[in-house]
Amino acid sequence: MLGLLALAEAWFIAAPRLDDLGGSNLAFFATTVPAMLLATGLVIGCLPFRDDVAAQLGLIAVGAVAGAALSSGAPEAAAPFKALFAAGAGLALARLIPLGSIVYALAIVVAIADAVSVSVGPTHYLVTEEPGVVDYLALSIPSWGGDISQLGVSDLLFCAVYLSTAWRFGLRRTATAIAIAASLVASLAIAIWSDVAIPALPLMSLALLAPNADLVWAALREDLRKLE
Repeated sequence: MLGLLALAEAWFIAAPRLDDLGGSNLAFFATTVPAMLLATGLVIGCLPFRDDVAAQLGLIAVGAVAGAALSSGAPEAAAPFKALFAAGAGLALARLIPLGSIVYALAIVVAIADAVSVSVGPTHYLVTEEPGVVDYLALSIPSWGGDISQLGVSDLLFCAVYLSTAWRFGLRRTATAIAIAASLVASLAIAIWSDVAIPALPLMSLALLAPNADLVWAALREDLRKLE
């Protein structure tokens, strides 16, 4: 875990200091995609702590303090710590969810809410009117030559919730983890190519549900049967 954190810190700090290659999308993705995957990897690496409350509180505390302290002066260096905070908070939240079917329903609601928030809601307001606040609430994902894209801490928080769900409720763990990581990269790619802010949670929710559609449907039917 410490090795992954050190690697993430090195990558996030080094990427914006590389020579600018003239705004090439290839150069952008060559550094931004690994940074995105490292942030997701930190969340995945915290999964062994999904039943350890003390470890979750430690991740929240360390991530919050270091992330806040570094956000103004070194936002790229703050990003891996914000990922740790999101992981700890997401795993703690997942512990409060008694049934997998609650998460499956939540995934649909969250996807819709995130799409609305990014297009016309609170996220849109913060991005356009209060960018300084966003710097504290998002990970600064660096790219070759100094450009910055952003990934919301809430996105990685739900990443932790969804992954914990896969482990706790018998979903396809490897397929789910790969699909969620790919969904974040896909959201970034669509945002860059379309030059439009793209919410990450709709694709992430799809990445949770699609590889497990049969298992999700069976779980929903069983939970409804129990309620009857």
